[in-house]
Amino acid sequence: MRIDAVSRNWLIKKFGSNVCFDEPMARHTSLRVGGPAEAFIAPNSFERLVELVEWSFKKKIPYVVVGHGTNLLVKDSGIEGLVIVLMDCLCTIERKENEKEGVMVTAMAGARIQSLCSYALANGLNGMNFALGIPGTVGGGIMMNAGTALGSMATALKAIHVL
Repeated sequence: MRIDAVSRNWLIKKFGSNVCFDEPMARHTSLRVGGPAEAFIAPNSFERLVELVEWSFKKKIPYVVVGHGTNLLVKDSGIEGLVIVLMDCLCTIERKENEKEGVMVTAMAGARIQSLCSYALANGLNGMNFALGIPGTVGGGIMMNAGTALGSMATALKAIHVL
């Protein structure tokens, strides 16, 4: 165990009902497998996410970031430290336009790939059609370079910003 009583209390104070301890990861993966996460946290804002990552770094508590658990395998012994879930933050999709680059879509890591595809189609934009059947989040899709024979995240990606 990496999280002591003082750290547990801090997490409860900061995240309230958005933190669970010894949470079975099988409840949060598409394959329904996995042991407990020592602490399972769903920050509700970007600011809370930043605060959590900074605190974790300072306390030397390891963390992993997950989206919606699509195609995620977790060992039966679980995950030590924090599992940070981007369900309630980093989910926005925005259209940006300028003369030089034309129309660009910005999607945060927690946004579902299907939502991004739907947004692009609804706005008459192309470039994400290859991803229509791909499950998961934008962050996970970028991390593993999700794709099909028609294209991949790498071919649709202009830039990423990392926390």
